[in-house]
Amino acid sequence: MHKRFMARAFFAAVLAASLAFPWSAIAATLTDRSVLMERNAPGVASNQEIRFTTPSGVDAAGETVRVNYPYDFELSSIGVGDIDLFYGPTTGFENAATLASAAGVNIWGVAISGRTITFTAPTNAGPIAAGDKAVIRIGTNASGGTNRIVNPGGAGGDAVFVTIDGSFGDTGGFDVPIYENDFISISATVPSAAPPPSPGPGGGGPAADGTAPVITNVRVINITTSTATIAWDTDESATGLVEYGLSPIYGLTASHAGLVTSHAVPLSALTPDTEYHFRVTSADAVGNTSQSGNVTFRTLPPPAPPVISDILVINITDTSAIVTWRTDIPATSLVEFGETVAYGRSAGSSSLVTEHAVSLTGLTPATLYHFRVGSTEASGLASFSGDRTFTTLPDSTPPSNVFNFVATPGNAENLLTWNNPPDPDFAFVHIRARTDGYPSNPTDGRFVYQGSAEAFLDTGLVNGTTYYYTNFAFDVSGNRSGGALAQATPSEAAPPLPPVPPPVTPPGPTPPSVPTPPTVPPTVPPTPGVTTTPPIPPTVTTTPPIVLPPEPTPIEPEAPSGITITPSFFGGSGTIELEPDASGVVGSLPGAPVLVRVPVAGFDQEPSSAIVEVGASRYALTPLPDGEFWGASFVPSTRVEDVPVTVVFSFPDGTQSRARSTVSLQPVGRILHRELPFPVPTGLEGATVTLYELTVQGWVVWDGTRHGQSNPQVTGTEGYYGFLVRNGRYRVVVEKDGYVTQEREFRVTRNVASVDVLMPAEIAIPILGPILDILQSEEAQQAAEIAAPVAVAIALANLSLAASLASILNYLWFLFTQPLLLFGRKRRERWGLAYNALSKQPIDLVAVRLVHAKTNLILQTRITDIKGRFSFRVRPGAYRLEAAKTGYRFPSEYLKGQKQDGELVDIYHGETITVEEESNIAVNIPLDPLTKEETPRSVYFKRALRKIQHALALTSIIITVAALSIAPTWWMAGLLAIQIVTYLLFRRLALPKKPKGWGIVYDAASRKPVGATIVRIFDKKFNKLLETQVTDSHGNYGFFAQKNVYFITAERKGYKRYQSEDIDLTQKEVTVVDKHIKMESE
Repeated sequence: MHKRFMARAFFAAVLAASLAFPWSAIAATLTDRSVLMERNAPGVASNQEIRFTTPSGVDAAGETVRVNYPYDFELSSIGVGDIDLFYGPTTGFENAATLASAAGVNIWGVAISGRTITFTAPTNAGPIAAGDKAVIRIGTNASGGTNRIVNPGGAGGDAVFVTIDGSFGDTGGFDVPIYENDFISISATVPSAAPPPSPGPGGGGPAADGTAPVITNVRVINITTSTATIAWDTDESATGLVEYGLSPIYGLTASHAGLVTSHAVPLSALTPDTEYHFRVTSADAVGNTSQSGNVTFRTLPPPAPPVISDILVINITDTSAIVTWRTDIPATSLVEFGETVAYGRSAGSSSLVTEHAVSLTGLTPATLYHFRVGSTEASGLASFSGDRTFTTLPDSTPPSNVFNFVATPGNAENLLTWNNPPDPDFAFVHIRARTDGYPSNPTDGRFVYQGSAEAFLDTGLVNGTTYYYTNFAFDVSGNRSGGALAQATPSEAAPPLPPVPPPVTPPGPTPPSVPTPPTVPPTVPPTPGVTTTPPIPPTVTTTPPIVLPPEPTPIEPEAPSGITITPSFFGGSGTIELEPDASGVVGSLPGAPVLVRVPVAGFDQEPSSAIVEVGASRYALTPLPDGEFWGASFVPSTRVEDVPVTVVFSFPDGTQSRARSTVSLQPVGRILHRELPFPVPTGLEGATVTLYELTVQGWVVWDGTRHGQSNPQVTGTEGYYGFLVRNGRYRVVVEKDGYVTQEREFRVTRNVASVDVLMPAEIAIPILGPILDILQSEEAQQAAEIAAPVAVAIALANLSLAASLASILNYLWFLFTQPLLLFGRKRRERWGLAYNALSKQPIDLVAVRLVHAKTNLILQTRITDIKGRFSFRVRPGAYRLEAAKTGYRFPSEYLKGQKQDGELVDIYHGETITVEEESNIAVNIPLDPLTKEETPRSVYFKRALRKIQHALALTSIIITVAALSIAPTWWMAGLLAIQIVTYLLFRRLALPKKPKGWGIVYDAASRKPVGATIVRIFDKKFNKLLETQVTDSHGNYGFFAQKNVYFITAERKGYKRYQSEDIDLTQKEVTVVDKHIKMESE
């Protein structure tokens, strides 16, 4: 047993030493590291104060500082508001940083991910100078902090290690002991002070230390009802003692162990709401002592539930209200509400505030609601009000106008057709007619039709007479639209009219779903088609008709002086202003109603009438309830198109004013998936799309109910979705069982939140499936570097250092997916080739993407094999190719415009490829090498590093084989298998392929081989470096090359630089440059 234990300890030490190898640049070590904790007991919430001095500073914009906690700590409740950052040259408290969720000008960004807190320096500068001190407070000790970090659980008596690192360059860490007695002081390891040196025989030697520590920054932190922590600093390592009590006589003491410069002593068992006196004492290693003066503090009073007052209900509408109240201490906000005292619904916020406001949405018009408010303070004490009530307003929002309202003339009759509005509370339409102008209200002119159909034949008309129609839409609450306008003149010569068509569904994609409002019983309309007395009250009106000339576009008269109309457009039930872009265009969704509103308060004369021309349709504008605006609702179109909108106001003096705008109906988003072997994506039904909005509080779920929309949305058979929103930053999360969840972040500029998302299917294969899920994500395809899962520390760390992560991902994608293509229905006819534009050598592991030319969607990805080959099987359509590999450029600048390169034809440079019938896309893609000429020192260093990596890769396998023989377990066998695989990947990706023939570099005088010589090969035409090699101990080197003209150079300390004559391979089949090189001594 003893031998086995020793063997395991040996292997563990070797593994740890391997992992500790300094691969990256040597970072400076943070000094004066310490952490002060309010509580050290296991599993309890604790405030923390971290201090350190940074030798390098955080002096560049965007640099990061990370605080990394081990898995035991719980940070899930910590937010930006629970953290403070201070820094400065002396105490570290000279400057207080402004923190937010994202870095900005003079603003630090703070992100909490898992158990890591990352600080990002402001975008304009890094303000912490080299040698500055920094202080981080986390918890309720931060200004405005409400949450604390939870300590690791367990029995205590152990320590965990917290580290600090980041791109600012310095690193450091400290042990955090967790003890059951809740009493500890933590600091970085500080060497114990040595005793004073003894004088020499002659009585000389260094003088004894006679200076006492200097005590500064005495403070009391983390005060509660029964505990507090006394903290202070000394200019040298010293002990710490606190004397405290109810008077300056003190009587009680507490201390910490060890010699430190940052001191913290917790006090416990204190009396609530009581004043305490204290002083601190510190002594250095040789006994020199300093003492502070008397200081006082008061413990917090016992907790009490918040006192609720000033409850109000404000901003009551037909579907919403806001409840406000105050509390005497910070507390959460909760409103329970419903149509009975059982409530049943709730809304609120977990933020601790004293001024509370909670929005209630999705209410029923004209309804009595019961509610009560509640607030809970930080320790969990809660208060609730009694029952209260309010009543929502009646529904006062008119429905949208009908759209596509057209009057078609016949013989003594006119056929009226239209589409009913999409409003969920739409009830019926009411149509009136006049012969001298458009009816202005539902009691004006002759009654024509009332009902919910979408066509009516108006008969018994006089040929040659023009009939003007206004179509009013009503909702279930009796609100009506301003009216849609149409006109027609029947005649004997008119062709026969078709029969009245049945109701039709508007074409185009289904608009986003909206929640169904509670039903209010409507007035029952008369039977469709019956033109007897309508149910509209026959009140007498003196309102004149809306008089307009019959031409669709009348001649524009001069506008009256000083009258300018400025229409605004709204969507989302009138709650979202559609913001025009720089060209004055506003955006909306196909099939969604739009409200146009025009202020008239500044007009110097009353308008006689107003209309809005939307494409070929016309709608009447009418005064809105507030009297300061005229408006109308309409549906511009059900298709994706730009619709011209003209608002025309007519005045009693015969003049008109008009304003022109454009409503651009934006494409809705689509959730797609694809099925092999064909890459054309199709709509995905049943996907759940959730929209998030970026606010000052961070990413929150967008509230669609207040705008008459659902969030999340579930896609229909074609996969369509879309949200009408305010312009800003948004994110969609798409989920469906059997598919990899996708996220997309984007900016909305024309009020429509929609983006196409391709959903990769999950692959139900153990081990391989999760890997392919990662590789299928769009982020993995586009990112050059992502964090690879580390299964075995040495093997995978070594592999990731030896080969780029993009190469590893491309190789795995090629290995796991492209052999499956052999099972396709059609045999491949030919291959395309990715090759070096200068050396003409094929390039493996190039990511070649097939892109749809119109939608720019990535349809498929191929990884070239060792011979640079790839191919795509596609259906008819227009496509583009993209090629990418680290160290290469596409499209080629060296071969720009060339369609043939030696024997290679169909040279591809990124142009569109049109496919007329199902076939292969296989073209030749040149890539320009981006090799840089490095210094000899850098070349030698990389060569040595590669040898060390190779040795470590082999050593890890040998160690695991030995460990398996000592302690044979299934997981050790699995570890060995993983290491063998990673070693093979290392050989494949990190070690260059060796040619079969060799050139030899030798000494001109001795004729002996010269090792460690740097040999480079260049393209002659462009004088570009292609590859660099270092000769082995036998002086061997060799370059792969194809038909082109090259030259080589060689250099080594102690020899003259060598450059060959031109090496012309244009007429040869030689694939290796292996010219012997004679080196002359200096």
